[in-house]
Amino acid sequence: MFGTSPATAPLLSVPDAATLTAHESNPILERAVVGTSDVDLATLIGELGNSDWVRRGREYLDNTNGNCPFCQQALPAGFQEQLAHYFDESFERATKEIDSLHEEYRSAAESLFTSLDLKEIDDASLQFLDDGVLKAKVDVLRSNVDENLRKIAAKQSEPSRKFQLTDSSSRSSEIADMLTSANEKIRLHNETVANLERERSKLRGDVWRYLLDQELGDELRRYHAERSGIEKAIASLETQIEAKRRERNSKKEQLRELERETTSVQPTVDAINDILDSFGFQNFSLDRIEDSPSYRLIRSDGSDARTTLSEGERSFVTFLYFYHRLLGSTSETGTVEDRIVVFDDPVSSLDSDILFVVSTLIRKMCDEVAGDSSHIKQVFVLTHNVYFHRHVTFRNENRPGSPTYWIVRKGEEGSRVSRYEWNPVRSSYELLWSELTEQRHSNFAVQNSMRRILEHYFSHLGGQSLSDLPAQFQGSDRMVCSSLISWMHAGSHSINDDLFVYAEDASVEAYLRVFRSIFDRTGHLPHYRMMMARVGGHISVKEGPPAGKVTPQSE
Repeated sequence: MFGTSPATAPLLSVPDAATLTAHESNPILERAVVGTSDVDLATLIGELGNSDWVRRGREYLDNTNGNCPFCQQALPAGFQEQLAHYFDESFERATKEIDSLHEEYRSAAESLFTSLDLKEIDDASLQFLDDGVLKAKVDVLRSNVDENLRKIAAKQSEPSRKFQLTDSSSRSSEIADMLTSANEKIRLHNETVANLERERSKLRGDVWRYLLDQELGDELRRYHAERSGIEKAIASLETQIEAKRRERNSKKEQLRELERETTSVQPTVDAINDILDSFGFQNFSLDRIEDSPSYRLIRSDGSDARTTLSEGERSFVTFLYFYHRLLGSTSETGTVEDRIVVFDDPVSSLDSDILFVVSTLIRKMCDEVAGDSSHIKQVFVLTHNVYFHRHVTFRNENRPGSPTYWIVRKGEEGSRVSRYEWNPVRSSYELLWSELTEQRHSNFAVQNSMRRILEHYFSHLGGQSLSDLPAQFQGSDRMVCSSLISWMHAGSHSINDDLFVYAEDASVEAYLRVFRSIFDRTGHLPHYRMMMARVGGHISVKEGPPAGKVTPQSE
């Protein structure tokens, strides 16, 4: 492992002896092949059992001038015709099948033993194999096969005899298992060579593990025993600390109850400070002004924060006060009435930390409304911020009181509101695609959406200029693609007067088809299909981008 870097070894060929062993069970070997019984001569041949002897003598009849080739006496009239009828076509087919079996078995055996020739095995692979054992097994298998070939040859000479060949499957399986086992060793070796540094690191780890378990075992056990005692002492102290913490919290709660009985300002201060503390917000907190029904904002060092608040912090304080008032009563009687709440883009000018707090509080309120555990009966959340929208969105949309989703779009005919059966807002990139699936989309908005999609996907991500896209087309298609790019830039980078410039729906549909063709010709059609299906539901990308599951409601 730490010496000269080893080299990989090729895998051994594992021959398949299925063809060879299949021939050994050929039923023709155990069937007596004799002539037909429809001639008078058949009875005599059957009684004597000399079908093979007669067949051999028949080969000499053409050269004996009508005499018997054995006794030299004249043969009876019609004798040759009876022999020809006795050894009919069925007999001939059977003998040919035996001949074919001999040839095919011999060929399969030659192929098998050629693949098992030790001279053909690479030296690098041979080290993983006991070549002496393999040679012995191959010799035994060869002996079995040679014996079978002799039996098949005997069957050729004496078709009426029955033979049973020696089964070679067990011998061949032993050889295959031996080669497969060697290949597994070769694979492990090659994996070690391919990942030499990892294997060296593993070996170092194994050495260290041996040292720790064997050489340093007593020291480690003594260390763990001492550590266990210290950990138990720490756990006991933590239990006592937790008990004191609960006692302190109980005293705090009693103090808050007393404060609520004397003033109406302190509960607001405590509630908002609890919210800030629960989220780890340390920029500022609320502090009650003594002898006054008011409170102030202070920094962590106790200084007045009123003059140093940023615009985002001012918005955050306003939101917290509004949120707290929603949970309580606004009347002197303390009566809590049912309410409908509207949050209109509450995260404007907020940094990411404050945005997370605001979105979490609104989602908590929405969860209470959905569970019918609040005096707030309905919540409207309006926003331009996709990140905030995704934080506020419900996780379970199938329970009673689940949210509905709406998108407000500005078009040539004014603003319109579209309702969606699912959450349509996933990312800014997906919003551009969703504009293409709208049934009543703005033609000028489509121009801008297509341009931004192509620029983002091909230019920003793929590093390809939009001006290079027409090169993917031929003939008139190239002109149409160039026209599309010019049309997109003209509709998104210039000021058009609707009284004089109007993009016809037919032209828009034609450019939408070319837009799809750009993805097709550049090998990115799967991305087009994925995005259209994601933002438009189950749509047909072959017929252009029809509207998704949208129910337009006129405002």
